[in-house]
Amino acid sequence: MPSGWRIAEHADAPFLYQFLLDTDPLWWRVARHGTAPDRALASFSQYDAVLIIFDTDEIPVGVAALAEVSTGGGTGTLELVSYPDEHSVEASRAAVAEIVESVFEMAPIRHLYVERFDEQPDLLTAMPGQWALEVRMPEFAYVDGRLADRLTFGLTRSEFEGPQ
Repeated sequence: MPSGWRIAEHADAPFLYQFLLDTDPLWWRVARHGTAPDRALASFSQYDAVLIIFDTDEIPVGVAALAEVSTGGGTGTLELVSYPDEHSVEASRAAVAEIVESVFEMAPIRHLYVERFDEQPDLLTAMPGQWALEVRMPEFAYVDGRLADRLTFGLTRSEFEGPQ
C-alpha cells in the first residue's frame, strides 16, 4: 500500500499530542499557544479537519490540518507538518496532492493557503509550479535557536483544476 492519509479520530489524540511535542514549534497554529495538554487539545478543536499522513507501513509520519474554511470568502488554510527525517518528509510529500484534491472536492474553497517556516521541509514539491509564494514574514518566530521567516503559499481552485 502506498503512503496515504486518513481522517483523525478521537483515539488519535495521544499521537497528535506527541507529534506536536516532537515537531514543536513547526505545527505553529497549535504550538504558539503552548504545549500543555489542555491547551493543545483545545487547539485541535479549531480545525475543520485533521488528517494523519502515514507511510507504506501505515506508520504515522505527518499531519495535515484544515482551518479557517470560510464559506463566504472561499478561503482555507491547510497546515502540513511531517517529522523532519527524510523518510517521513517523502511519505508526506507523496500524500499532499491527493489531500489537496480532496480539500477542493469537499470544501467550498476558492483559494487555499499553506504556511511553513523557511527552514521547514517543503511538502509541496510533489505539486511543482502550482503553489505561489504570496507572503513572507521575516524573522517571524524562533525555530531551533534562530529567527525564522514564515512563508505563505497560495493555490486557487482554478489553478489547481487547470484549463477546462
